[in-house]
Amino acid sequence: MLDARNQYARAQAAVAEARVQVEAHGAALARAERLLALRAGSVAELERARATKAAADAMLAAAQSDRTRAHELVTHLYGAESNAAFEADPHHVYIRAQRPGVVMARSIGAEQVVQVGAPLLVVGPRAGLLLRVDVPESALAAARTGAEISFTVPAHPERRFTATVVRVTPMLDSLARTTEVLARISGDVTLLHAEQGAQAELLAPPGDTVAVVPLDAVQRFEGDTVVITAAQRGEGMLLEAVPVRVGARSTALAVLRSGVTPGTIVVTRGAALAKAELLKRRGGSGGE
Repeated sequence: MLDARNQYARAQAAVAEARVQVEAHGAALARAERLLALRAGSVAELERARATKAAADAMLAAAQSDRTRAHELVTHLYGAESNAAFEADPHHVYIRAQRPGVVMARSIGAEQVVQVGAPLLVVGPRAGLLLRVDVPESALAAARTGAEISFTVPAHPERRFTATVVRVTPMLDSLARTTEVLARISGDVTLLHAEQGAQAELLAPPGDTVAVVPLDAVQRFEGDTVVITAAQRGEGMLLEAVPVRVGARSTALAVLRSGVTPGTIVVTRGAALAKAELLKRRGGSGGE
């Protein structure tokens, strides 16, 4: 871009110099014509003045052509004069997309030299913006086409966005024990962009009924995953550690796939204290 602007400046200077030469040789030609009319000059001097003036005209035309090409190069790189409203650095080069949309992927990095024709960015329509979620193996039962995902992004933690699952990768990462799930984002996506991190929660499809408890109610008890249930026993409560199978989890809730029946009372906020009491009684008397 700097070379293009320098070339344009040199072309403008060449045009200005050529115009000065045209004016000077034009005056010389007029003087030669007057002298010949007064019989104070010769025909040869007049012909030389005409030739010099024609050469100066040709040089001006060539300089103007070079200036036009230099200006077209600057305009191609920077844009038309109306782009000055963008207040961009005049030595920067605009990157223009073939269609409106959002950046989906970037093929280059900062300070990287690229060749003409090399791919720089992948641009897609805003309606095609997808959410990619690595769903853990324990939550794959809810990862099905049409399921809803609720997510937030660090840039706008107060806003919640929704997406609908459109594809579940049929392969499981053997190390992370996760599966890639793609979901199409719905609603207003003007606050979102590609390569943006998100905290997502996979929701059960409409119509499914599951048992949900606060995450604090799920405890580890002698190697098992349990919840502490409570049953009325006279004037007191009977506490019992019941093994359960946990499904999907969020930051606050957990889905129980098995282990408890509808109507069972589960200890929530005091689950850790209830577990400690059970361990104390089991260690002291062997009872529940």
